[in-house]
Amino acid sequence: MPKWATVIEPAVLPSNAIHAHLELADIPIIDTAGLAVLGSDDFLLRLLRNQRGQSAVDDYVAWTLHATRCLGLKVINTGGASAFKFNARSLHLDEEIPFYGISSRAILNALQRAVCRLGVPHPLHVHCSNLGLPGNVKTTLDTIKAADGLPMHLTHIQFNSYSDEGARSVCSGAARVAEAINENPHITADVGQVLFGQTVTISGDVMRQFNARSVASPKRSVIADIECEGGGGVLP
Repeated sequence: MPKWATVIEPAVLPSNAIHAHLELADIPIIDTAGLAVLGSDDFLLRLLRNQRGQSAVDDYVAWTLHATRCLGLKVINTGGASAFKFNARSLHLDEEIPFYGISSRAILNALQRAVCRLGVPHPLHVHCSNLGLPGNVKTTLDTIKAADGLPMHLTHIQFNSYSDEGARSVCSGAARVAEAINENPHITADVGQVLFGQTVTISGDVMRQFNARSVASPKRSVIADIECEGGGGVLP
């Protein structure tokens, strides 16, 4: 029987941080922590749109981590939850987010610099854009380049390692991702986990969850906007 000594909640929206910590505290014996989610936060995006500078972003990240008591910072489809509120259903790294006029890349770079400048021990934890879509290996490789030598952790990378080649216009691009990680020692990654059989997906990638409703079984889903911070979805 598997045993764990540490459990990390990988996606804590700041407004839900108290609830997350209370639930983690109910698990006996183990050590627990969380990663605070920024990237679609209205206040952050306004700082960037109004060109308030990196120091203002650093201050906001520091305040967020202190207020949420989180171990590090995570982005989920950077800017995607905000773009979703303006009826966007996909978002590429250099595509502008409606209303704010800034790109996913700009948000990613600003948060990565803040984490490094503040000395946060865990690198920026990145859920890349275009999860699960054929051809998203290009987005992943572009994200690695966007790190520009700074530490970055790519999470559940198998879901972002698909090529759009092959007889059915989808095949593995994992070898290209592995090569890029080997060539960039500042990049780390985890593979993630696939459960074979009936399961339920819960994700802060509201775009992906919304777009996956057609394959839900049974045909049920919950898609949520969460204040000005983000969104998410639950479906079987």
